[in-house]
Amino acid sequence: MDDLGAILIIALFYSHQIYWTYLIIAFGLLLLLIVANYFDIQTIHVYTGLGFIIWFLFLKSGIHPTIAGVLIAFTIPARPKVQINQFIPKIKWRLKQFSNLPKDDTNFVLSNKQLESIDHMEELVKQVQSPLQMIEHNLSGVVNYLILPLFALANAGVTILAPGSPFASMAEVFTSLSLIIAVSLVFGKALGISLFAWLAVKLKLSVKPKDVSWLSFVGIGLLGGIGFTMSLFIANLAFTSPELQDQAKVGIFFGSLVAGLAGFFVLKYALTRDQEKREKLGAE
Repeated sequence: MDDLGAILIIALFYSHQIYWTYLIIAFGLLLLLIVANYFDIQTIHVYTGLGFIIWFLFLKSGIHPTIAGVLIAFTIPARPKVQINQFIPKIKWRLKQFSNLPKDDTNFVLSNKQLESIDHMEELVKQVQSPLQMIEHNLSGVVNYLILPLFALANAGVTILAPGSPFASMAEVFTSLSLIIAVSLVFGKALGISLFAWLAVKLKLSVKPKDVSWLSFVGIGLLGGIGFTMSLFIANLAFTSPELQDQAKVGIFFGSLVAGLAGFFVLKYALTRDQEKREKLGAE
């Protein structure tokens, strides 16, 4: 949700001159995707193909194309064609049908009937996954292990405490800007996540898991302070001065490092303590 908030800030404050022709065409295509979703069109290529066009139109319109990605995601069907309770009996029937087909142990090549049966099972496996979940699952590896590391490496190039670097002393490293960003990442996320979770439980909007302590929520909130990618993205948009960008990057780096380490140790302590409590209650 905080990333969506950051993207909304980009849309409101970092979009410059808007070219309405491109934007109107983009929203027309978005409407087309909404109609496709309404009529339960599950073909992924429809959404990815039109999605690339919409992204390009947003880019040309003057609005940051990140917004296009969020809007496109809302139009992709999140409901699968085949529900879990339908999938299990259907796949069992297909497996039974496959096992009843004539087998030739001397031939490792599948027969046409066996291939046809496998095709039906593959189709069922695809249909039990919604297009939205399938796209997310297929992209997760590329995003986590290629795109995000490349983004971080390309945008976090700051030399600290080296001869000739813009930060020749610790005082220059920890400017007021870098300290504010670091403190915001560490304490802002921890307070925000744990406090709103507490409020949601107290207002009966949600239920706290029985085996999860409030200290664990604080630990999770601290881990939420690892804000490397979106923080760098916003910093590069917000600050035009290279010096301020470098100061922001230092704050993001140290804030993320402290938040990650603090979150790890708080969660480790909380989980160990909760486990000891459960074992003590079990012994009694």
